[in-house]
Amino acid sequence: MNRQFIENFRSRLKERSEPTIQWIAGGEENVLSASALWNVSLRRRHDWRSQGVPAGALIACTGSSHERIIDFFAALNGGFALAFTENLDPEGLASLHRLSKRQIWINSNGQLQGTTHSEVSLDSASIERIWLQTSGTSGTKKWVGYNDHGILHQLQSHEGFFSEQRGALRLSLLPNTHAFGLILDQLLGLWIGQSLFLLAHKSLGIRNLYQFMSIGQEFVSAMVPRQLEIFLHSLEAQQQRFDITIHTGGAPLRESLLAKASELGVRIIEGYGLTELGPGVTMLGEPVGCKVRVDSTDRGDIGEILVCSPSLGTMDPSQQRFKEGYLATGDLGKWLTNGKLKVVGRKGNLIKNSHGKWITLASLEERIITRFKLRECAIFRKSNGCFQASVLKKDPNDIMKVNMLRKHLEQSLSSQVSIHIHQSLDELFVESQLKKAKSIRDALQAWVMKEF
Repeated sequence: MNRQFIENFRSRLKERSEPTIQWIAGGEENVLSASALWNVSLRRRHDWRSQGVPAGALIACTGSSHERIIDFFAALNGGFALAFTENLDPEGLASLHRLSKRQIWINSNGQLQGTTHSEVSLDSASIERIWLQTSGTSGTKKWVGYNDHGILHQLQSHEGFFSEQRGALRLSLLPNTHAFGLILDQLLGLWIGQSLFLLAHKSLGIRNLYQFMSIGQEFVSAMVPRQLEIFLHSLEAQQQRFDITIHTGGAPLRESLLAKASELGVRIIEGYGLTELGPGVTMLGEPVGCKVRVDSTDRGDIGEILVCSPSLGTMDPSQQRFKEGYLATGDLGKWLTNGKLKVVGRKGNLIKNSHGKWITLASLEERIITRFKLRECAIFRKSNGCFQASVLKKDPNDIMKVNMLRKHLEQSLSSQVSIHIHQSLDELFVESQLKKAKSIRDALQAWVMKEF
């Protein structure tokens, strides 16, 4: 399986009219062709071996850059495993060794240093190729490992959704320490023959993404919802229109964001997934290469999303929860009449309204935004069981009907609601003490956490 995966990827890189990888370093743009990428990865494999790294060892790399793509193909060719993380502390290293049972070498600017003894050799597609550190569904840091079979399954399952954009330039904004960024953005782009422009560097803000785009060129990008929100706002401010398809994931999209994207001519392919599942689960509401159930017992049509997938990653058993062989995601969803899955929020945000119907805070926020013509609304449950609503006006000059808003919320939530109105975006960022690079919702949440 390992050799088949290598040859499959190699042939695709050669047959797809030479896709390239581009990135910016030292103020200069760099370009690496597919054939050059393959040759550089072979030289890196040789370099690792010359430093005494045995086949089957796990090489831990920190940071996100074009180097990680080279590392991936070097590992694929050399029988090594990789661990990608933003920072590797002693506790994380110990946890990684306990799970992988493999000798770990630390990659420090190209110099490798062994730290632990080897117990397992990497000789099968069932052994993990990549380990990523994530907060996942639990909110606490943990490692998730993916084998060659799981990675290949994700690539083959998702490539059909981008068949019409094979010649597009993929603007890669997500770090490759992120499962969505590595597997369903960068590797998927190369798999289907797209050239990559790596823009995940901290100095390359998404607000300036349009500067790397040109009229007449087709683009594809993968974004989480808060990136999409910022990108659409910058497009609207610059009055720009581009030929771009955006693959979203990480959290459900608000209807208002979808409407704004449509208004600006941005095509959206909405996906849903989790790091633990490799990470893709659905595309446009349809399960992709996996089985999905909604556990809606006693809660109407909304329930916890359960998934059974060949791409399920390797994790600490204490950090995962299964129901009848299905991974319990902690996310809430419901089946629509057209048979598609709609993700509506997180399990902790499911509440029963005054009519006895189960609703999510996200759906209530969306309704409030539309009815009261707001730019954003975030509702949080406080420790005493009451709720705090933090809202941002669309127009600072609008007269806000606070009493009507409070009455509507208290009827919906069957609880007391405190309301704070932010008059403008600048005021919100000052009050929340966050930089403008953060999303509006992050700023609303930061304000609530600061005040309460």
